[in-house]
Amino acid sequence: MHSRFLRSLRFVALGIVAGVSAFAMPAAAQSADPVDDLITRVIFDLNDLRYADAIRRGRDVLASTRGMRAEQEGLLRSAIAAAYYPEEAEAQQPDSAIAQFVAGLKVVPDLALPIELRWDGLDSLLSVARSRTLAVVVTMDEQSLAGPLGRGTLSVHASRPARFSLRTGALGSAAIVRQDSTSGAGTRSTLQFRAHDGRDVVLATGEYVATIVATDPVTGDSTVLTRRMLVEGARLMLVAPPTFDSTKLRRESVRPPLLRTAITALAFGSATFLFGTMAGEKDFGDDFEPDGRAVFVGLAIVGAGIGSYWLDKGKADPEAVAANAALRDEHRKAVDAAAAESERRIGEYRVTVKLAPENR
Repeated sequence: MHSRFLRSLRFVALGIVAGVSAFAMPAAAQSADPVDDLITRVIFDLNDLRYADAIRRGRDVLASTRGMRAEQEGLLRSAIAAAYYPEEAEAQQPDSAIAQFVAGLKVVPDLALPIELRWDGLDSLLSVARSRTLAVVVTMDEQSLAGPLGRGTLSVHASRPARFSLRTGALGSAAIVRQDSTSGAGTRSTLQFRAHDGRDVVLATGEYVATIVATDPVTGDSTVLTRRMLVEGARLMLVAPPTFDSTKLRRESVRPPLLRTAITALAFGSATFLFGTMAGEKDFGDDFEPDGRAVFVGLAIVGAGIGSYWLDKGKADPEAVAANAALRDEHRKAVDAAAAESERRIGEYRVTVKLAPENR
């Protein structure tokens, strides 16, 4: 009888713990959140040793309540676990109690039993659940990131020490960007992310998937958690560098016209041929035979004249050289101006990032 009386006192105290936040709030807030009252009823069932009723009522609350706060769910699952593992040995269901603790750890990684529930064996089951579960919870406030130097932060909380890494990728895209990782292990850490890496946009307007990987360095266990990330902001429009129009360039050297050079060479070559032949023949009859030396010299003159054209680079045209230099300098300035404007726009690039609501 004495033991039962002490146990009843424990459950009464637990009921006070469950309702203390409700009593501390204004009346309007109390009526807006009846979940605390529902949890208190589960605990009263425990107090009256109605374990089956506590389990049934607790599971009904979990199934029918939306928007339950994490700490509320953690306390409720602890109470259900206690109903599955009371002090009476014949009523104990350890596997069911551990399952409730595992579910509680997934919403409250540092879940701890209220002192009123710490009877022999129950706290040990919570330790077993923790050893089997590497749970991670992510929290992030809405943040505004500006330029390549802007950094956002995302908080992670694990049920046991772990190393964390963060990757982001646009929803429906295979492209993944590694944002940040931790080198040391801990139950809590902060991961950073950015919207622009100084060269490319990492987060543009749209929906992204944030993937957080937690790895226990001792056991090698890992957990992958994904959350949707919503990004809003103006599209970044860079200035394309202008292309250089080479058709505007002028010839920087003057060469003699090809036709004039060819006609001149042909005329001199033909004259050489004729004069050389006439020097050895009196007339051009049917038995006329040209002088081979005259033919050779004439062809040599024609070839030399045309060949000199290709070898002649001509003389420089100072006016064309100056005009081309001005065109190139103008293009270089336009390229530099476009690059400077793009750099300015990158520096002013700003997006707002927030996590999408989690369905629980």
